[in-house]
Amino acid sequence: MLVTDNQQRTSPLHGYALIFLHLIAGLAIGCLIIFDPYGTTCLNHLAGIKLLPFTFSLLIFAIVVALFFLVKYLGKNIAKILENKELLFVIFYIAGYQTSALQLGIVDASDLALGVFLLVVLIDAFVKEKKNFINTPINLLNLLLLVFILLPLVNLRLPSRTQFVYTKVILMFFLMTNCLYSKKLVIKGVKWLIIITSCSAVFAIFQEFMWITTGTLVIGMIPKSELKRMFESGLFRVPAFMLSYRMLAILLSSTLIITISFLVFPNPLVTGIKKRLFLYVASFAMFAALLLTMAKDVLLGFFVALMLLLIMRKRRYIFHSAVVILLLIIIMLTLLAYLPGKGDTISYIVRDIPKIERERIQLNRDGIQGFLWSDYKLSGRGKGGKYTDNFLGWPAHNAFILILDEAGIFGFIIYLSMYIWALFRLICLNLVVKDPVYLPVVKGLLCGIIIYFIGAQFIAAYVEPFLWVLFALTESTALILANKQVPFHRTGNIMIDNDFSVR
Repeated sequence: MLVTDNQQRTSPLHGYALIFLHLIAGLAIGCLIIFDPYGTTCLNHLAGIKLLPFTFSLLIFAIVVALFFLVKYLGKNIAKILENKELLFVIFYIAGYQTSALQLGIVDASDLALGVFLLVVLIDAFVKEKKNFINTPINLLNLLLLVFILLPLVNLRLPSRTQFVYTKVILMFFLMTNCLYSKKLVIKGVKWLIIITSCSAVFAIFQEFMWITTGTLVIGMIPKSELKRMFESGLFRVPAFMLSYRMLAILLSSTLIITISFLVFPNPLVTGIKKRLFLYVASFAMFAALLLTMAKDVLLGFFVALMLLLIMRKRRYIFHSAVVILLLIIIMLTLLAYLPGKGDTISYIVRDIPKIERERIQLNRDGIQGFLWSDYKLSGRGKGGKYTDNFLGWPAHNAFILILDEAGIFGFIIYLSMYIWALFRLICLNLVVKDPVYLPVVKGLLCGIIIYFIGAQFIAAYVEPFLWVLFALTESTALILANKQVPFHRTGNIMIDNDFSVR
């Protein structure tokens, strides 16, 4: 006997299934409403402001609706998404990195982007018969450094945060160098970096406005120990949606110098008034947010890099600029030496060092002395705080001293070699590149690495993910211009329009 479609739809089994689904949906909504007071209270505690009732439930509902439309969009545009998966990975990773304070536990949006794209790459590698990946010297240096960072695990009970983060960083570097295999992708990657960072800068300015006007902190899930250090002279040292103000500062300064490079060096990507206006507004927003972070070491690195960028724009004035800088230094030292009441200038300056700077100098001294007298010169101790006499357990506030303490002499040499290799690459690129499209990129990347190098002298961390993003941009640019790139799946001639885009 034939069964019609109407009979199938009205069968008892189909009715029971609908009842079961309605029951599950009702139970889920009921549990959510019951759990709402606790969830809203937790959000209230994290946000630091009083929230309306059922905020948690509304947030979950909004997430479910957003996921529904996202899945629907993915289903309709899956072919187009797969075609542009490399650029999407770069965009989502940069956006995820800049929203790290919205993390769930130890996982943030950049980790999700990294995991999803890694799965896509593995599937792609198994499906295709011949799968070539880009190989650079930094890949080898990354693996060697990973060995010496993980080596102290022999003496540690649990992995440190640095060891966990660096494992993700080298994976990100490998995937990003394989994503940015053409001029089109590198330029678009830099474009999206400027756009996303500009949005973070605007939000950081909004954070400061809210703090000054209402005393409300609009932040992510920042630990209280870190939050206590984000106030100075009555102002809030803005982090945007990142975990610390310094992470935002180093990101803003590096991206800002690349943006200024596009304005300083004539190129066919930025010709119209609208595009130049966007870059001017983005530069202003990023510089304002950078000032609000009050990260003095990063500001120092930025102004040094900006001076270098302007000198590279007018090379014939290099000698004149060097003479002017030397004269300014001599005048400043002379004024310090002959100011009334400061005859013994050197000893006075030493006594006049702010407390926080004295602490940093002492921490760095302890880090160096502890390493020299230690039996762990080759392997490192894994935790730099073991060498310092600080009641909070702070390690040396210098990236190179810290990696010497934690990863030993070999780890220090490998880490320094990464900087040297990147600087060597960028200096060579700046000497040989004549392409007006790529000229602002290589100039900005060189200045960005210099900012990181100067900032590394004052920070108690040597693994900062955005530094490896700059390394990836540098390696990809060098390989593309040397015609040695090995793409994931395709190459071709790139046509560049008079636009801030490439086709």
